[in-house]
Amino acid sequence: MWSATWPKEVESLARDYLDGFIQVNVGSLELSANHNVLQITKICSEYEKPAKLMRILQSLMDDQGHKCLIFSKTKRTADDVTRSLRQEGWPALAIHGDKQQSERDWVLDQFRTGGSPIMVATDVASRGLGKVYYFKVTR
Repeated sequence: MWSATWPKEVESLARDYLDGFIQVNVGSLELSANHNVLQITKICSEYEKPAKLMRILQSLMDDQGHKCLIFSKTKRTADDVTRSLRQEGWPALAIHGDKQQSERDWVLDQFRTGGSPIMVATDVASRGLGKVYYFKVTR
């Protein structure tokens, strides 16, 4: 189990599900998650993912100014999800390690400024993005 932060809720999960775990801290224990970020995790089959993602986007992206960051496990999945979203009319861009640095910078700028309120990313974009919705899509 890995966690970027260690609030009481995460510690309780570790104690409930792990036997004899070892806690290793890198950095400060004072770090906390940004409470302005809504994180949504849905457990579903591979077949259900596209429809569930569309329903979540429809319910959350109605308000102007909202942004959505969707994490994917692989570069290929990031591109596939972005392509699917764009085919459905959603303004989405992808960012991952196979993109040139100039393109990654452009995509991040589009996301930050609202030019593209939906960004699909691998862990290359996992830090410092401000207020976003977070989804995790794996394949």
